[in-house]
Amino acid sequence: MLSSWEGPDWNDCALKETIKNRARELIACVGTFVTLYLCLASLFVWILWHNISRHRLGFLPGPKGIPVFGNTFQVDGIKSRLSFHQWAKQYGGVYRLRVPAGDMVVVSDYKHIRECLVN
Repeated sequence: MLSSWEGPDWNDCALKETIKNRARELIACVGTFVTLYLCLASLFVWILWHNISRHRLGFLPGPKGIPVFGNTFQVDGIKSRLSFHQWAKQYGGVYRLRVPAGDMVVVSDYKHIRECLVN
């Protein structure tokens, strides 16, 4: 019975179109996965670089932040002075805040401000 089967007729136009369409779908799917992979790999490398570069000020105390956004959402826009005052009481006159642009050093004690301006 198997010997009577001749296989597909490769000259059939409908079969050729079906194969071409399936190949286009496969290429589009692979292209989407490659793009997604590159985006995720780039995001991972950026987060890794961003976190490593922030350890330069690692000796300063400060509140923990959310990855990428830092302490942005912890500062109340209207009552921001209260947030900074609370952190100053908790971490001392000089502490670090993490913001998306990088680390920010906050000096809130008169003695430390004077030392920074004089030296």
